[in-house]
Amino acid sequence: MENEITFRTSVGGYRRDEVIEYVESMNEQIFVMKKEHEEEISAYKSKIKDLEDLLKQEETNEVALIEEKGAKLEAYEAENVTLKEDLDKLEGQYKAVHSDVVRLEAEKRVLKEKLGREVLRLRAENQELKEKLQEAQRNIGSEADYEGVRDAVSEVQYKIAEYVNIINKTQQSLAETYQQMNGIKKKVAEKLEKNKK
Repeated sequence: MENEITFRTSVGGYRRDEVIEYVESMNEQIFVMKKEHEEEISAYKSKIKDLEDLLKQEETNEVALIEEKGAKLEAYEAENVTLKEDLDKLEGQYKAVHSDVVRLEAEKRVLKEKLGREVLRLRAENQELKEKLQEAQRNIGSEADYEGVRDAVSEVQYKIAEYVNIINKTQQSLAETYQQMNGIKKKVAEKLEKNKK
């Protein structure tokens, strides 16, 4: 041992005062060391407590953050579902409007073609009636001729009335188609305005 303690001997054993002094010195060193260790232990315990409190706070904050993020995620998912439903509705409405527009365009083409054919037919008939009228005017002289002229004029009047009737019907049909297209435009405008809000 490095610091081996040696006591002077006296008759019958070691000197008592040195032994007592040594024991007291050792007791004092032990007391100091114990106090130092207790202070260190107390400091470590305090530090451990602070770290535990900090850990608890972090855990609490993490739980709160997870809950907040979970709530936001649920809100986003709900909003996403709503937006998807709105999108599906708008797509359905667009398909319906597009279908109406296609149908009305087809009707308009048919009416236009029909009107074109009618105009050509009426022009041909009008030319024929003009020729008959001119022939009747050339043959005026006898009563029979007057009857022929009257019949020709009556036929022309009938054809004119027929032309007017056909034109009115075509005009009415075109007006209805025009109104339907205006209705579709109005619906589309309303939907677009609603979607902006």
